[in-house]
Amino acid sequence: MKKNKNNNKTPIFIMIVVGIIAGTALGLWMASDNNTSGFDILTTDTLLFMLLWLVIATFTHELGHMLFGFVGGYKFVYFKLFGFMFFKKDDKWQVLNGGPRGAIGQCVMRPDFKYTDKMPYLLYNAGGCIVNFAFAVLCFALIFAYGQNAFAIAGIVVNVLFVVMNMIPAKSMRNDGYNMTTIGKTPAHKQAYWLELNMTADILAGKKFSDLPSHYFEFEVTDLHLENVCTALYMQYCYFVCTWQTQKAKELITALYERKGEMPLSNANTICVEYFNFVAVFEKDATKAINVYNTFDASVKNAIQRVPLPFAIVAKILSNAFSVHNDVQFDLDCKVMQQIIDMSKNLVETEYNNLLFRQAKQLYESDIAKPQDPFDI
Repeated sequence: MKKNKNNNKTPIFIMIVVGIIAGTALGLWMASDNNTSGFDILTTDTLLFMLLWLVIATFTHELGHMLFGFVGGYKFVYFKLFGFMFFKKDDKWQVLNGGPRGAIGQCVMRPDFKYTDKMPYLLYNAGGCIVNFAFAVLCFALIFAYGQNAFAIAGIVVNVLFVVMNMIPAKSMRNDGYNMTTIGKTPAHKQAYWLELNMTADILAGKKFSDLPSHYFEFEVTDLHLENVCTALYMQYCYFVCTWQTQKAKELITALYERKGEMPLSNANTICVEYFNFVAVFEKDATKAINVYNTFDASVKNAIQRVPLPFAIVAKILSNAFSVHNDVQFDLDCKVMQQIIDMSKNLVETEYNNLLFRQAKQLYESDIAKPQDPFDI
């Protein structure tokens, strides 16, 4: 684990080193006789130019993703710029103030084709940096043709900064460089990326799991050390549940539970809790469910009892059913769960959460849910 943490910090360290070197070089150049433009990064004019270029570079970076995405056979989903998200729904353009959290700019496209291991992804991810680099070169050309000026120099600084920040792979930021170096590691990882983009588009369009085509979910249980693959397999399990393919759901969640030791910790914990939920609400096997719950370590049990995530709340309702059968706590958990469902704008999540919640409530009120002993809550 220590090695992975160091690796995660390496890109940030590289960016800091590059920033120090570039900043020092820029400072020395500004103080030298070669700076015939009088460029000074601390003057009001230069700061305004830098701010203007920040807007231009952000817009053109995302535009680059769009253009090269079209070249690769992708279809537009949404364009986000400084908190405003532009997308089409029901053939009408809509603007949402807010949208997905994260970068100040984002252009998401979906692969307009069925998945194959030949799926192109490099140009789409590199497109933004290609355009930023082109603008930096254009600014160099302006200086060469017309002499040094603060606007062109600011353009070079900002666009080169965009290229560096996006091309050095950083997992914590899920930037372009990270995508380019990791997506193609295995076919399953690439397929998970394909699913992520398509699910993003369909969620924005207001679709549910039961509206999605079955060819989205044709994953094998492999490469479980990769977080994105685990997430995709979990989505496949949720799809099986929502389309009442209970046997397939059982086979998949069982296989994932048996191999949880290969997964990143957060994915493994999710699978553990969902396996307990499945055994309880679909297999209706109280003894087996209790045995599963009792194998959880303290951190997982604590998450079930305290973390307000839908699948954890369901597990809390079930653990209550099999232990103290506290009706006051049951009513409180139901209110919290219903509030989460009512506030969600993601119909994919809502469909799954509603189904699981409904099954859990029915089990709580059934003859199966009687206080059991021993039950280690």
